[in-house]
Amino acid sequence: MIKTTIVIVIFFILLISATQVNSQIELPQANITFFIQSIIIDGAIPEEGELVGILKLKGDLSNLRIRWNAWYWTNETKNIGVICYLNCPNPGNPEDPDGWNITKYCAGYQNCSYLGAPGNNSCNIPNPQYNFIASNNVTCKFYDPAYEEFYGPPYPTTVFAPTNYTITVSPITVSVGKTVALPIKIKSTGLIPDNLNVSIVSIINSQYVLIEGTNFLSDRVYWNKTIILYPKVTFLQTGNFKVQINATSTATLVRCTDSVNCSYLGDNNLCWNGRCGKTLIIDVSVGSVSLPEFGIVGFVQIILIATLLFIEKVFISNKRKKI
Repeated sequence: MIKTTIVIVIFFILLISATQVNSQIELPQANITFFIQSIIIDGAIPEEGELVGILKLKGDLSNLRIRWNAWYWTNETKNIGVICYLNCPNPGNPEDPDGWNITKYCAGYQNCSYLGAPGNNSCNIPNPQYNFIASNNVTCKFYDPAYEEFYGPPYPTTVFAPTNYTITVSPITVSVGKTVALPIKIKSTGLIPDNLNVSIVSIINSQYVLIEGTNFLSDRVYWNKTIILYPKVTFLQTGNFKVQINATSTATLVRCTDSVNCSYLGDNNLCWNGRCGKTLIIDVSVGSVSLPEFGIVGFVQIILIATLLFIEKVFISNKRKKI
């Protein structure tokens, strides 16, 4: 009986000891480490004529350059991979098992790629196929080449319009018979550098409005830059007038039959001579000329005219007396 009790006690001691040993055993590390290196992307300092966004864009009809500033958060100098697509509508779907495969979702769309050192770099898409009648976008995937499959959406994207612009006119004082320079400001909000065909017409009492150079071609205007045109206008009568300013792009060959076709340009769009463009109608109030507006030369002219009229009146009066 005593032997049986001793055996049972020894069994429980060994069982407890075994449990304590097992609790101290550390599991060996796995052979595969699931570690994704974070990449930081910020806006590179914009260059002249470059469209601002997380991705900096600069382009024309022959080339689109995509630029970025990207690095590893650990400041490692190993290579970064980048692939960028033009106008890919759906670059990825996280709910799809293969949804992070941007090459699958953007297959067939124009693209460019980069594999190299971190920092300020770029890639180019030659002969870009812009969509001139809708919003455009560039989307890029940044990844560590060693773990490319772990880098998925959302991807950095910059949205842009190939061509677009705004028209404004600075306030001016207009007097009858006085020629004024009409300051027309055109600001580009489109990616492509553009020369604009500009037309100025009077749509009320046009027979009393003289415009020097009603149609002309503007200097080239770049994204976010403004050019100012100074056509000369003379109003021959007092009253209220309306002057219409139309501008169309020379960078696109998009045709239209109605302003509905030009809705992609936003507010103040029009179809003019079969081309989509922007328009601005301004109200001009023309008043009588006051003496201060004549200046010294004008004032002298008034005195001379008044003197001649006085002499003529005296001469006629004397002639009648002799008769």
